[in-house]
Amino acid sequence: MIQLRNAEPRDADFIARMILTALHIETEGNGPLTAHIAALVAREDTLYTWRHCLIAADDGEAAGLCLAYDGRDYHERSIRTFRMQGGDGKALVDYIPSLEHNADEAGEGEYYLDSIAVLPEYRGHGIARTMISAQIETAGRLGLLPTLLVDPDNTAAIRLYASLGFRHTGTVHAFGMDYHKYTR
Repeated sequence: MIQLRNAEPRDADFIARMILTALHIETEGNGPLTAHIAALVAREDTLYTWRHCLIAADDGEAAGLCLAYDGRDYHERSIRTFRMQGGDGKALVDYIPSLEHNADEAGEGEYYLDSIAVLPEYRGHGIARTMISAQIETAGRLGLLPTLLVDPDNTAAIRLYASLGFRHTGTVHAFGMDYHKYTR
């Protein structure tokens, strides 16, 4: 049975892998990019902090992730997140150069669903819907508007978001491409 829980620092490696999955970035095991993101997750002052993460677990095993947060301080946190150097002297922009020209993905008044990913063996069982619904409730409690970006070619995700009340409201250039912005 799937249960939702708040992430803990011990989830850093899983969160890093799921962030890369959400970005459609393939990595082999725990390579340097995964390790760099895991270090960002372990901190509390980055976009990707474990404190922003909701984990879907099946009998205690992590199966999915929804990373979401108040967009109010997106700009400052994004600079810190994308430019912070790791132990190897590299920053996230060194691994993903397209971050150099990212527009702000979120802003004041928004509750931004940054990364949503489910392990392949758990897909098609409503886990993403459950996580997103929980984050919509959190946004409501905070008085913020749920927003997210989606690859315009990801028709399955677009159908899911539309079924949850999200509507296309614009375009944002991020990670080297134009994403559709959806708002609920």
